[in-house]
Amino acid sequence: MLLDDPEVERAQILMMARRIRVDSVTRIVFGGLITSVLSLPSLLATEESAVGVISWFVIFICLSPVMFLTGTWLLKRAPEDFSLRRWRYVFIALYGTNGILWSLLLHFGWSEDSVATQAFVLLVVVAHLTTYLVNLGSHLLSFLTTTFAVAVFSEILLLNQPSDIATLISVVFPLFSIYLLVLGFDANRRLGVSLRRGRELALMASELETARAAVVATGQARYRFFASMSHELRTPLNAIIGFAELMTHRLHGGLGSPRYEEYAEDIHKSGHHLLQLVNDLLDLSSAHHQRMEITRKTVSLDDLLQEAGTALRHSAEEKGIRFVVQGSVGTQVSLDPIRMLQVLINIGANAIRFSDPGGQVGIHVEQRPGRTLVLSVQDEGAGIAPEELTRIVDPIGTSQPRELTRRHGNGLGLAVSREVVELHGGGLRIESEEGLGTTVTLSLPGAVVGPGDDADDA
Repeated sequence: MLLDDPEVERAQILMMARRIRVDSVTRIVFGGLITSVLSLPSLLATEESAVGVISWFVIFICLSPVMFLTGTWLLKRAPEDFSLRRWRYVFIALYGTNGILWSLLLHFGWSEDSVATQAFVLLVVVAHLTTYLVNLGSHLLSFLTTTFAVAVFSEILLLNQPSDIATLISVVFPLFSIYLLVLGFDANRRLGVSLRRGRELALMASELETARAAVVATGQARYRFFASMSHELRTPLNAIIGFAELMTHRLHGGLGSPRYEEYAEDIHKSGHHLLQLVNDLLDLSSAHHQRMEITRKTVSLDDLLQEAGTALRHSAEEKGIRFVVQGSVGTQVSLDPIRMLQVLINIGANAIRFSDPGGQVGIHVEQRPGRTLVLSVQDEGAGIAPEELTRIVDPIGTSQPRELTRRHGNGLGLAVSREVVELHGGGLRIESEEGLGTTVTLSLPGAVVGPGDDADDA
């Protein structure tokens, strides 16, 4: 096909617009050099051809301003605003006229007495015809029509010249023109493929950007929803928990029945559990949308582990589970103490919750090369099957069967913990075997503060 896809042709036309501005200047330079060579009798020309070539140059340069202004005017317009059909013929006309002006050198610059001049003029015309591979190769229709017109016009001028070299070239010229047309077809095919692929990549990039913007907008809407709902849920939950505490401690007198006291305690525990779920949902949503921030501080690891042990030991004792903390005496660490305490309590509470009475839950500390701090929370519970482990690690991306949720929880606390650890530049790994328990390992590279490090907040 002589014409390509409209969007591809627009790109081709714009390439020609940029090229024609360059050609409008270079043609003056080369035309002036050719005129100078042919006008000097000491080089190639005779006095007769010198007059003719100067006349040719005067006519020749008149087209340059038109070419330059045409290319400039088109480049200032938006690609979708110009008519392809109109500009297609504008460039054919301009380059066709330019080629014919070059061919007129065969008439104005020809010298019957100088073979050297004849050869030089023929070389200039052939060289110009070859430049169409570069100048017009991007647009096949323009290349074919302009090359054909210039070849025919040059052939007519050659046939009118009574010279052996003109006769020879008039035979070779059509064959050379056909060869150029074949090369032009191939060049246009290659360029067309490149332009089409570039357009496809641009469309793909645009679609990806649109999809990304949609995902971001959806995520922001989800975050606002979580934030709003968490506020709406926290208000009545705090009231429920507060009233349950009043009834549990009997601040205004007895409840009248021991069963009511049990109900008040259940309400109090369930309220706290539901509040924790709401907090985990908000934290997880914040982390997913990069709104969760960590504030590193240099703190004592022993103090952090002791605080976590204090928060977990009571629930462990109530269930008859031995809780052990093995710290590293005197170790200073750089991390967000509030967030990391939340992580240890979340993982420790899960370990206690799903351990059998009489078992043991422990937090173990290890230092590895690269000032890496490794915290492991181990339990002796029932363990987790491999096919269930993936669902627990990603509670939102995978569906949670009711039975799995009943056995191992909803996994929100674990997901929040993983996000917090990753914000510290670390990783969370879970190893579990049914019947032997579960180990959750937190690896925090660079968290251990060395002797030469600044003890101030990081």
